[in-house]
Amino acid sequence: MVSPGWGGWVSHEKQVLQGSAGYLVSLFVLHTTATTATWWQGKSNRQMFEEVRGWHLANGWRDIGYHGVIFPDGEVIEGRAWSEVGAHVIGHNAGSLGYSMVPVQTVTHMGKPEDFYTRETLEAMRGVIAKACNATQIRRIAGHNEFANKLCPGFKVEDAAWAPMGWAA
Repeated sequence: MVSPGWGGWVSHEKQVLQGSAGYLVSLFVLHTTATTATWWQGKSNRQMFEEVRGWHLANGWRDIGYHGVIFPDGEVIEGRAWSEVGAHVIGHNAGSLGYSMVPVQTVTHMGKPEDFYTRETLEAMRGVIAKACNATQIRRIAGHNEFANKLCPGFKVEDAAWAPMGWAA
């Protein structure tokens, strides 16, 4: 069974549910690690991932808050399972997936994605979003800055610019 949804047809058979309450995942949120332009240099992706996880654990969280982190070379390291509620955007964690990108330029103002991230990072993010759109009923793709007074991820996220081909109207 299919019905019209955001940007196209959505299968009701494709669902990712989170937590014991079974929140339907329908929101994808882009983030930045909010690190300096040189923070990533000389570190492996795993070292960077573990450092971000350490920051989140220091906040008292049980694990990294993101569902994944994307690095300048395009590698994606998964964080929380998609079936787990994340800790990445206050008031919108249940029913959302949150992925963070490591910038190669410090995010100090709103700009374009290319101002802060490598082509490999942006392509990998699009790949993760396509995977999510194929797995569940993503109805909205947003930046963290839509939910909080933050620059994160450093640009305005437009659904159509991030949705896979054929998904957005």
